[in-house]
Amino acid sequence: MRRKFTSEDDWLEEVFEKSNSESFLNSAKSALKTFDIFIKSKLEIETPDILDLEEKKSEKIKFRSGHFLK
Repeated sequence: MRRKFTSEDDWLEEVFEKSNSESFLNSAKSALKTFDIFIKSKLEIETPDILDLEEKKSEKIKFRSGHFLK
């Protein structure tokens, strides 16, 4: 599976085109805000980016396997 990187605006436009529903678009915006808050508070990433999330995941895996050294 190939990872697809899109901007927030592109993703919301695609959601709206597929659903053609203003309420669905509002739900998608709300979900993005909720996810952004989660990333900022739980993972302590101020400006979340997919590469930052992959780095955090990699650190967590190394830590769990006992290979994490600081």
